[in-house]
Amino acid sequence: FEKIPSQYVNKMSLTNNESEEIPIIFSAPVRDFKIIPSTANRKIEKKYYDHDSKATDAIIHLYNNNIDISQISKVLSMGMVGRKKNRKLVPTKWSITAADDILSLHLVNKIKDNPILDNNLVFDFNHLENYYSVVFIPDDVWSFEMIESWIDTNGRIHIGSDYESGKKIDHYPSIAGAYFAARLAVAEYLFRIRKKASVLILREIHPEYFVSLGVWQIREALRECLKSKAKTFQDFDSAIKYAISKTSLSKIEWIKNSSIIRNKKQKRISDYLT
Repeated sequence: FEKIPSQYVNKMSLTNNESEEIPIIFSAPVRDFKIIPSTANRKIEKKYYDHDSKATDAIIHLYNNNIDISQISKVLSMGMVGRKKNRKLVPTKWSITAADDILSLHLVNKIKDNPILDNNLVFDFNHLENYYSVVFIPDDVWSFEMIESWIDTNGRIHIGSDYESGKKIDHYPSIAGAYFAARLAVAEYLFRIRKKASVLILREIHPEYFVSLGVWQIREALRECLKSKAKTFQDFDSAIKYAISKTSLSKIEWIKNSSIIRNKKQKRISDYLT
């Protein structure tokens, strides 16, 4: 480089929708460059030359063969997999969300035949001023919900939530790619422990998290969260009360924005406020 690369952030894109964020990059004028050969991953190379399989099948195949999801999303972004006539370049943010969506649905279908989770489990985690409470609820039918509470620098609270039950979500989520990133992390956990359950995620974002890093960090934060030891509860009430207690948003706000809580409990909201 002619000079030291400088950091660049497109501040105009800083919204509550993390899938719309432009990544932090470093830039500098290039004086010269040369192309050097690199060693291709044989598993990726095989799918690159397979012009007959669907992109969905290729993505699942690579994932099942231990290719990291970051590599999978890059491969998808560069139009390297799928039927030849359908291959095309797509923005990285789209490929990340597409990979999360495809792989999480694949795992959700796998876990449907697993035995039901024994107890209510709650994981809590703090990552980069993002506070997560993840509740696994014993259930015969898969359902998933993620609620986000953004607290801005003026103390105002913005809430978004999305929910699915029994089958995949039938609309594009209001919380965008965060939904699919989180769904993949929890589906991986259930697949790993060979159980099935409903899952509720509460995510509280504090003002200190002023530069969104993208939905990949949600997936990775939740993966790390689910490596910790869960709190175990015999009943749903206790699990929800504990999960909510780890956040600063009021109980009534979480509850009135949650389809899972409304569906699982027939109590009045006031019962939770004691």
